[in-house]
Amino acid sequence: MLYSAKTDRAKRGKQFQEEVFNFMVESKLNVKSTWDYYKNKNLEYTNVDLAKIEQKEGDILLFDNNE
Repeated sequence: MLYSAKTDRAKRGKQFQEEVFNFMVESKLNVKSTWDYYKNKNLEYTNVDLAKIEQKEGDILLFDNNE
């Protein structure tokens, strides 16, 4: 089955991801959206490239504050 952002499951997953991300930001953790981080790193990445990276790396990247 192909992924569709329009399904209820996808919408609930995206909402949960945003809640976790916001909680981490409010907790002063150094986090970035995987999609945004890699898109800014290489403007030539396509949506398919970014989706593959996100599938491998996860939705949220957590960085060491010392880096």
